[in-house]
This record gives sequence, structure tokens and C-alpha cells, in this order.
Amino acid sequence: MINSLGNALTFLGFGYCNYYRQPYSPILKSLELPYPSGAAVAIKMIVLVKAGLFDEIFFMYHEDVDLGWRLRLLGFKIILEPKSIVYHQYNFSKADYKYYYMERNRLWVYGKNYKLPTLIIFLPTFLLMELGIIFFAWRHHWLKYKLTGYWWLIKNWRRLLIERRKIKKMRQVSDREILKLLVAEIKFQEVDNFILNRIVNPLMTIYLWVAKQIIFW
Repeated sequence: MINSLGNALTFLGFGYCNYYRQPYSPILKSLELPYPSGAAVAIKMIVLVKAGLFDEIFFMYHEDVDLGWRLRLLGFKIILEPKSIVYHQYNFSKADYKYYYMERNRLWVYGKNYKLPTLIIFLPTFLLMELGIIFFAWRHHWLKYKLTGYWWLIKNWRRLLIERRKIKKMRQVSDREILKLLVAEIKFQEVDNFILNRIVNPLMTIYLWVAKQIIFW
């Protein structure tokens, strides 16, 4: 049973496992990924130091997304080695505090690593997605954790600006290049539902396609 055959990352910062819970079958070639799984990755120390190590602010969730994004901004490639197999005991628990860290950290990665014009281009779909998540959080009784995440981001806005300046100094790759490996659709069985599959994913696919025609920076 597959936990992850390389991770996928949406342009709004949602990271998820490819081929999650599908039967294992060998792949024949290496694949370039948007970010590595923190549970199964090998990085040379000199590269890790150049990228700035893991950002300690995350505590849990999305620290691997952030590191992978920074590695790509530096011009490094993240490759899935098909001959490498790692055994990982994985359990997707829906504890409320985990939603807090997942959402808080997703927004931190999103706001930290994109250029400002890209954030502006994505603003309409970003706001629409946030409204959807707020509704989802309300229905599933973790709205206070979502709102607490917003408050944490507001309190740490100065630190976010500092991190954005660091990214600007280290950046060697454009957002246009970064977007080549990002996807629009969320395809993760644990959050699978009709609205996501029939409405949200198609709209996000169209929006990302249009955005890619505009973004040249």
C-alpha cells in the first residue's frame, strides 16, 4: 500500500501524497517533484545549509513544503528515485489542533515564497478558497482553530516580511518556473467530496491555466 509516490503541491499551498493508499507498483523512471516528503528525503548538508535549514517556526506540517520551495528557488531539483523504498507508519488523524497547524503553516508558506505580483494574481481564488475552508471548519467544529491561525499570522506579520526579504535575496528562479510543477486540483482521499471534485477542482484548474498565461516573472 502506497503512502506517497512523490508529493503533489497546489498553487494555493496544499501539499498531499500522490497515489495515497493505492496498491504499490514499481515505476520505471525518476520524477521531478515540487517538494520532498520530510519522512523520506536525503539532502546534502551543504545544500541544506544553503537553503537555510528547516524553518523552526513550523513545529509540525508543511516544513518540508517550505524547504522544497526554497530549494527550487535556489535552482535545485527534487527527484523521486524509483528504486528507493521507505517504510512509513502513517496515520491521517483529524485532530483539531492538526488542522490549526496545517492551515496556519500553509498560509505561511504561501505568503512567504511567492512574489507580490503572483499573490495579487491569485488573490480572488485564494479568498474564495479561504471562504470555503472557513465553512468547512465551521461544519466540522474546528472553526476556532482556523481563526486562531489567522490571528497567529496577524501577530507575526513583521516576521513574515523579514522572511520574504530573505527569499528575495536568495531567489534564483522565477515564480513562472516554480508554477510548472504545481497543480490546481486537490486529489487526496481523506478530503474527497463532491463539491471539491465537481466544482472546486475544475474552477481551480481553469484559474491556474489563465494565471500561467499571465505570470512571466
